[in-house]
Amino acid sequence: MSRYRFPLETVRRLRAEQERASATELARAMTEASAADDAQRTLDELRRVGHEKLQEAGGDVARAQSVAVMLEQIGAHLDAASERSRTAWGAVQERYDAFVAALTDRKALDKLEERRREEWLLEHRRREQNALDDLSLQRRGRSEAGEAPDEDDPR
Repeated sequence: MSRYRFPLETVRRLRAEQERASATELARAMTEASAADDAQRTLDELRRVGHEKLQEAGGDVARAQSVAVMLEQIGAHLDAASERSRTAWGAVQERYDAFVAALTDRKALDKLEERRREEWLLEHRRREQNALDDLSLQRRGRSEAGEAPDEDDPR
């Protein structure tokens, strides 16, 4: 009997490759989202420090005005960073969904391959058993008929 060969092996390999690619894309998206969060946290910290400086400025109007302008710019950058972070985490969710779909596809093919391999193995064993049974019946038939055993027969 020939060796086992899964007819959808090429498709299974392709699905596994798609799974690896989507995992890589997910990791990349998570790194980008994390970097966006870090930038947002840095800007938050700058804004906090700016507010402290504004409190320290007290009666120094020029200094207070300078800090207020800086805080306004930080606020604009913070809004942009927040949007980048939301967009990045949205991309993470999309990549995660794609990864889960690729994983599910690959696992389904793995299960199918496992079932087919088990079916092939059972069929292979059944055929071997049938061949042994046929051989046994042939030998028994010869001995009942009074025929001399073959010279090659190890009995």
